[in-house]
Parts: sequence; C-alpha cells; structure tokens
Amino acid sequence: MEMQQKVSKNKLDTVLRYQRKHKATIVDYNFKPGRLVLMRNTRVEDSLDSKMEPRYLGPLVVIRRTKGGSYVLAELDGSIVGGTVAQFRVIPYHARHSVELPKKIHDLIDVSPQTLKELVDSDESVPTEYHYQTLGKKLYGVDQVRLQQSDTSGSDSDDSASEAEGYPQLNDNDSNSDEDNEVPITS
Repeated sequence: MEMQQKVSKNKLDTVLRYQRKHKATIVDYNFKPGRLVLMRNTRVEDSLDSKMEPRYLGPLVVIRRTKGGSYVLAELDGSIVGGTVAQFRVIPYHARHSVELPKKIHDLIDVSPQTLKELVDSDESVPTEYHYQTLGKKLYGVDQVRLQQSDTSGSDSDDSASEAEGYPQLNDNDSNSDEDNEVPITS
C-alpha cells in the first residue's frame, strides 16, 4: 500500500513539473459553435516534398465539440470536414474583417441533425482498440509492426504475400509513372 502511494505521488509530481515547464505551450482552447478556426494540415508533416504546402487549412467553422474533446468542423460553404478533428490540430482564426455567420449554425451545414448527433456520439478521432502484429523482420534494430484495427469478422484469405510482409498492394489505378499526367509542351 505504501509503495502505491509513493508511485502515485511521483506520477502527480511528474505531471505538475511538466505543466510548470511547458506552461507557455499548453493551451486548451474551448471553441464554441460558430467560432472560426484553422485546422493543422498534418498530411504535409511527413512528406519531404511539401515545403510549399499550406500548414493550416481554413478558415473553418466549429459546429460542435465532442465528449472526447475533438471538434466537428465545416467549411464556409457548409460541407463538413470528414469525421472529427483532434483538439491539437485546431487553432483560433483571427480574421482581418468581421465575418457574419447565421445565428443557427445548423442552417449553414449540409448534414442532418441525426447524422451530426451520430458523429458526435461516435467520436472516432482516436480508435481505442488496436491489435499489433509483428512481421518478424528487423530494420535498423526495430521490429516492423503493422497496426490493425480489431475485426470480429475473421481474417481474409485473399491476402497476398506482399501484404503479409507489410507492403501495401497497388491497385490497377495506382502507378508510380507520370505517363498519365503528362502535359503537352507548347511554345
């Protein structure tokens, strides 16, 4: 019992020390519905050739905050941004000019209230249960791991050898050549 109290106290001390150290960077924005925000474009963080891509997308309108803290966002034309957006990806948008929004945000979006309620209740921004499958090979001293979402339907027997090795299958539409994307040169 005494050891548990020591461990709990050490955990709490570590959290408090972290909060003091990073006080300037830890911000909890609690955006209300109708607030204009920017969404971080995390797609460009991993690719090396995206130096000129926008770091933030928007402005977007906050529709609702879910129970888990993520947000349901919509474009200014009313289309919902796919799924829920994690809290760390959303920052405030400071408009140069005031932007008039309707009193009822639900008049702006093109989703039924029932679909919106299902989206908020599901809150699938962070899946909770994953199963890890090691692939057996070691690259640079680290096991390759494929992340699979739990599935109760069983395994598919159509998996190819390259999928079993952890490499994605190319579809007929996917190719690495730019033959289809060639633009005629005119002078």
